[in-house]
Amino acid sequence: MNTRVAGWAVLTLIMVLVGGSLPAQADAPAGPITIRPQYKEGMALAYHWKMAAKTGWLPAQQGVDFVAGETDFVFTLAGKTLRDDGSMTFRVLGDTLHAKGESNKGRIGVEATAKQARLLLNNSWFGPSNNTPLAHEITITLGSRFEGKLGTGLEHIAPYFLPSIDHTFWSRLTEAPEAALTVGQAGEKSFEWPLPGTSSKPVDVKAAWKVEAPRLYRGQRVLPIRLAAKLELDNTPAVLANGDKINLKHAVYEAEGVAYWHLEKGILCYAEAQEKCAGFAAAPDQRKIAHLATSTLELINPR
Repeated sequence: MNTRVAGWAVLTLIMVLVGGSLPAQADAPAGPITIRPQYKEGMALAYHWKMAAKTGWLPAQQGVDFVAGETDFVFTLAGKTLRDDGSMTFRVLGDTLHAKGESNKGRIGVEATAKQARLLLNNSWFGPSNNTPLAHEITITLGSRFEGKLGTGLEHIAPYFLPSIDHTFWSRLTEAPEAALTVGQAGEKSFEWPLPGTSSKPVDVKAAWKVEAPRLYRGQRVLPIRLAAKLELDNTPAVLANGDKINLKHAVYEAEGVAYWHLEKGILCYAEAQEKCAGFAAAPDQRKIAHLATSTLELINPR
């Protein structure tokens, strides 16, 4: 996993985004629109990120985890270092973290602030304790397209961001467009999607994007860009995480989302996505795969 993808995958700070009332239309700029974040030293961006996911093979497979969980994270990206290449290193200041997850190995959870935390193991809560994951130094570097490039200290919060929406789709959704765009413009992006619960080589997926008319979101002029992908697999060999070789008779993967980009500041104001996968294998045993994930990221200090 490269560091650019890994940064948002873990925060996967980077699956959905929560809004208020339906956004109103805003006047469209004349001519092409270029989205580039305007980084400044000392800037602070407060976000609320929520995700939930459930994935597993049925019936349960020995050595293959069934995983379900949800995470609610409020944090601030505090500008630390503006780099020569235009990227910006931010400190990730966690305000609150609430997460619970379960698998066939047990349950894990956390309720944390920057000062204390409680830990859930199976059916028992421990704490509160001053040993909180949000007290560690955590940074992320965002590039000129708001994409995550590098991160440090992410291992302290990583266990509480699994399961999640596929990080490759999420990263494509939450990176600013490479070129200037016009309203109504459409195109394709590609990414590699790993079949959940397997160690097989990821599959190439094409995703279609489209630029919608600018609108008002929480009083800010934003540019919505939608992204959607669908892939069908037939008679596809795969290897489960426990080493079992199977033949995936049929499977369907679908993902869709939208990102709102601030027209003047070029920062991500809102993003939401949902993905699902359903399929079945007929050999050597009959089994099914079921996966559903959502993710929401909302800027809570847009001004």
